[in-house]
Amino acid sequence: MKFVFTILLFSLCLLVSYADAQRSLPIHRVSTPPLIDGELEDSVWQHCDIAGDFTQSIPEPDRPSHYRSEVRMCYTDKAIYLSAHLWEPAMVCLKQTTARDMLFNANADVFTLFLDTYNDHQNGFAFKVSSARAQHDERLSNSSEYGDVSWDAVWDSKIKCTEDGWQLEMEIPFSALRFAQSDNMIWGINFLRTVRMKNENSYWNRVDQQKQGFLAQTGLLQGLENIRPPKRLFLFPYLSSGFLQQQEEGVSTKRWLRSGGLDIKYGLSESFTIDMTLIPDFSQVISDNLVRNLSPFEQQLSENRPFFTEGTEMFNKAGIFYTRRVGQTPSGYYDIRAKYGDTALYTIEKNPNVSTLYNAFKISGRTKGKSGFGLFNAVSAPMYATIKDKTTGAVFREKTEALTNYNVLVYDKSFRGQSNLNFTNTNVLSPEIHRIANVSSLILDQYNRKETYSLRLLGKLSQIRQNQDKSGTAFGLVFSKITGKLTYSITADLQSLNFDKSDLGIQFDYNNSSQSFTISYNENKPKAKILQLYRLRSTHRFRENTFPFLWKDYEATASCFLLMKSFWDITYSIESKPFTPIDFYQLGRWNKRLQTNPYLFQSMDGSSDSRKKLFWSYFAGYGFSNRSHTGYLYLNHSLRYRISSRFDVTLKGELTRDDGSIGYAYYDETSKQPIAGQRDVREYSGECSVKYNFNPNTNITARFRHYNSFIHYLSFHQVDEQGAWLESAIPFQPGYDENFNLQNIDIFFNWIFRPGSRMVCSYKQWLNDAYLLNAETGNTYFQNLGSIVKKPHAYEFSLRIIYFLDYNKWKRA
Repeated sequence: MKFVFTILLFSLCLLVSYADAQRSLPIHRVSTPPLIDGELEDSVWQHCDIAGDFTQSIPEPDRPSHYRSEVRMCYTDKAIYLSAHLWEPAMVCLKQTTARDMLFNANADVFTLFLDTYNDHQNGFAFKVSSARAQHDERLSNSSEYGDVSWDAVWDSKIKCTEDGWQLEMEIPFSALRFAQSDNMIWGINFLRTVRMKNENSYWNRVDQQKQGFLAQTGLLQGLENIRPPKRLFLFPYLSSGFLQQQEEGVSTKRWLRSGGLDIKYGLSESFTIDMTLIPDFSQVISDNLVRNLSPFEQQLSENRPFFTEGTEMFNKAGIFYTRRVGQTPSGYYDIRAKYGDTALYTIEKNPNVSTLYNAFKISGRTKGKSGFGLFNAVSAPMYATIKDKTTGAVFREKTEALTNYNVLVYDKSFRGQSNLNFTNTNVLSPEIHRIANVSSLILDQYNRKETYSLRLLGKLSQIRQNQDKSGTAFGLVFSKITGKLTYSITADLQSLNFDKSDLGIQFDYNNSSQSFTISYNENKPKAKILQLYRLRSTHRFRENTFPFLWKDYEATASCFLLMKSFWDITYSIESKPFTPIDFYQLGRWNKRLQTNPYLFQSMDGSSDSRKKLFWSYFAGYGFSNRSHTGYLYLNHSLRYRISSRFDVTLKGELTRDDGSIGYAYYDETSKQPIAGQRDVREYSGECSVKYNFNPNTNITARFRHYNSFIHYLSFHQVDEQGAWLESAIPFQPGYDENFNLQNIDIFFNWIFRPGSRMVCSYKQWLNDAYLLNAETGNTYFQNLGSIVKKPHAYEFSLRIIYFLDYNKWKRA
């Protein structure tokens, strides 16, 4: 291993060359800013340098754009300004109306400004404007072209459609950006023009699609001198009110909801910002896509709360921070339901399923030396359940969650090119239960000068102190060729028995080692007339238990992605575990292994041309094993129909038919052994979504979702020391079959009534305790759909107003 590592480092040192030449755009200070109206008639624009001659990335890579574009820029002490004249025939320009930050695959032409304000090739901003006046902004990280959509800046833009195309103007205040102040700044910059009817993307500074690192391929913006940004103090006070009705554990609850709070953004310097939320209320977020989880690990949920999605890219680099831990379901929530669930004896009057936060804040920024620092902190309140004893009439409380402090500290250092060093530490402190969970991560990403090869080294350490100390480690190495048609990567990971990041992270394996090799071939200029591009990829992975060293499985995958000239795409994939895999987790609590089925799985997925009114995406896969009754079928289809430029409807359907499911069923008190069950699993999910955009600042969205899972047990078995099923099945135990249902309705009306300020009106509905229909296990999916409509539902109606206050305008007023 030491020899291989030496060879890899030696190879990196030999591969030294120079980066491709960058285009540059001079920018000049003006005393009078242009009027942002889309007219381009201000005299200031006549004296600005022109950026033009865009180069396609698709459909004809590296050829000049078919459409003429001219971009000009200037700046004042307070803001940076941009104008763009984009020529094209009137019949080509598409203008679908979308909501703010919803320009992905929109049927509209789009212009994008990319800024790498630190010129570190890793962090930046994207500002987009569509031909239908919609704005979209993102915070970029990891040198990617796509970033954090939840990041919202307050900036202005106007567009005007003309006979020869369309034109736009932007005003981006320096207070909306972060940068390391100096007398003469040089920023990375690029422009992207998307002509949707032709699906043409073209960049001002050429972008090589076969090279990793988008921000490493920007041009240079030169001439920003002596910028003194204004004080950045933004206040977002909010008021909300609503009504909640629900019935849980036999108790009906009706109450008015009243809440108020404040979010604060304060610029500690031109580079560093502190974000704070006081008395946060996260009720107005879309419902989670929960499922019946048969795995030994928790379901990972998407983060929908704005405070925990905006500007957290630095805190998530190491993969040890799972934001849903903060404000999660109290750890004792289900214990209360199990202990006092007998409605004849007890009434659970209150049992909150979400922990309340006192406050949360995050500080982040970068220095002139390209060093980034980040600090996140949140404090959750102790939570209590209220129970009434029906026999004595006594009402008492039990604690379900202790007071907890969550903390994340990050140091992120950028070197030449995309090379980077990242240190992250998470700490969870629960003083009432005397528990401290501390996890640290150190990651080094090293690139050669031409950035054709990369080496990643990582190490992690976890320490948990409660009654008895426990510590664990994890190490990893990734060597990759990242540029050119042929790319590959070699990966090795080792994780010790006691490594545990789950207090503030999410973890899906323990005591695990793996080695993998991936090879890819990417061709974006194929000679075939019908092909736009294709990608071939294959991965081979071995996994073992670290201690004691025991084999787990070998997995091989291969895929072929084809993008047609018609912009339909298709991917064929094949995946196999040809040798009997060993599962150390299903029965891991009892130190038992479980042999599962070897399999071969093939799938086909893809989508139609998203420019058309009717858009179809699909996935169909079938797998089987060399054992009887082990077929696996998975189907997922989505149809979106664009009724008009403002109105579209999407229908989604998902089906899983698993005849080879094997896993933990129950614990047998007689034999003192965990029992594994063979089961048929049927999962169905249906969803209908509606979007109507009155204009880019006003829209209504609605979603109806129903999820259904049938679990039917066929036999029960004990397992031997090797995890093999004992041939003689134990006597069948009835009562373990399930008919599990979830249903959610989410309706939101959003109105941005002034920049940064909005009103949100929401209606949410969900099932109460009626998600188990185990007395109706013979139902079909549609019979279940009819049954749950008749069951008791909970609903919540709320109205929230968020107002944006800028200290600078407030002070002048």
